[in-house]
Amino acid sequence: MTPRRRSANRSDWPNGLKAHKKNGVTYYSWIDPRDGSEKSLKAKDNFKLACKRAKQLNEIIAKQADQLISEIADGRSVCKLTLEEFTPEYLDACAARGLKPNTLKSRKSAILTAIKHLGGHKRLDQVATLDVVNLLKVFTGQNKHRWAKAIRSALIDFYKEAVHLGHLPPGYPDPATATRAPVAKVKRARLTLDTFLEIAKHKTTDYGYNSWMLALVTGQRLDDISIMQFKKGSDWKAAWVAWQKGEKWPVHPYGHVDGDVLRIVQQKSGSLVEIPLSLRLDAIGLSVKDVISMCRNRTVSRFMIHHDKNVQGAQKGDPVHLNTISRSFKYARDKSGLEWLGKTPPTFHELRSLSERLYKKQGIDTQRLLGHKHEKMTAVYDDPRDAEWLKISI
Repeated sequence: MTPRRRSANRSDWPNGLKAHKKNGVTYYSWIDPRDGSEKSLKAKDNFKLACKRAKQLNEIIAKQADQLISEIADGRSVCKLTLEEFTPEYLDACAARGLKPNTLKSRKSAILTAIKHLGGHKRLDQVATLDVVNLLKVFTGQNKHRWAKAIRSALIDFYKEAVHLGHLPPGYPDPATATRAPVAKVKRARLTLDTFLEIAKHKTTDYGYNSWMLALVTGQRLDDISIMQFKKGSDWKAAWVAWQKGEKWPVHPYGHVDGDVLRIVQQKSGSLVEIPLSLRLDAIGLSVKDVISMCRNRTVSRFMIHHDKNVQGAQKGDPVHLNTISRSFKYARDKSGLEWLGKTPPTFHELRSLSERLYKKQGIDTQRLLGHKHEKMTAVYDDPRDAEWLKISI
C-alpha cells in the first residue's frame, strides 16, 4: 500500500506516530508496521515524550528486521514447519477464535487452494511475495477477483497466526501483505421496488411469495427467514442455552413471535434483533404482522414458511428448505423476462438490500433492523449500484 504523503508540519515526526484530539486533549499513538495495529504511547499532551517512545519502538522493529534479513541472507531456516504441517494448527486456532462455521469453511477452502498452488512441501519461510503474486494472477486471469481477494486475505491471517504461535519471529515479512489487493467489482444487480413487484407476479407457490414478503418487511437473511416460527416452542430454550455457550445443537434458536414483537437470533452475525409487529413498510402498505398473518393458512405448521402439501422429501407442514426458497425466487425472476444488462441477475438476498433502502426512506434505523454492528456494513446495502435514479432536492 502506498504510504500517505506527510503534511509539511509533520515532516519531522517519527514513523508511525499519530495524534488524536478529543475534548481539547491530544492523545498520541504509534502504528505497528508489523500488523498495522495502533498502540497508545501513554503520552497525553506530551509531544516530546511521544516522539521519544515512537523512535524507541521503531529502533526495536528495525533491529528485529535486520536480524531476520541476516538469517535469511545466510541461508538459515527461520521456520521448519511446512505449509501443510501448519494448516491443521492454523484451522484449529481459527476455530478457537470463534470464527463462524461458514467463515471457517471459506477460510479452509482458501488456504487449501493457496497451498495447492504454492506447494505444501514448502516451509513457511520459503514462500516469497512473487509466489503469492503469481498465485493471485491465476484467479484474476480467470476473472475470479473475489476469490483471489479471499485467498490473499486468508494468507495474511495464516502468517499472522504463525507469528502469534511462535513459528515465525516477530516482524517476519509476510509475503501476502506486500501484494496489491485484487479489486472485486460487484456485478450482481440490485432490485428496485418495481422490478420486485414484476417478479412477484410470477409466483408459483404461496410459501415462495410469503418468504419474499417476509424478507422485505423484516430485512432479514434467507437462513433466518427459513426457520422462523409463529411462536416459541419447548425446544427453544435448550437451543438458546447451547448457542450462548457456543455448543453444537440440532437446532438454532429460531426467530419467533413473542407478544407484540418478532425476535430473531441471526445465524450469521449472532445479533439479537427485536422487530415490532407494527413496523409497516409504507412502500408496499404491509406491516410485519400483516405478512405473518399471510403465512398462516389451512395447513397446521409451526413454521411461517412451510409446505402446504406433501412433496418428495417433505411432508405437509414441514419447513421449506432455504435452497427451495431461493429457487422459487430464481424461477419467478427468470419467468418475468426482466433483463439485467451488464450484470448478473439479483438473488433472494437482494431483498435485504431493497428492504434497507425502502425503510431508510421512512427514517427507520436500518443498521439496527439489519443487525449490523458497524454502519459501514449497512452502507453497502444502501448502495443502489445504479439501479435507481439519484434524485436531487431543490
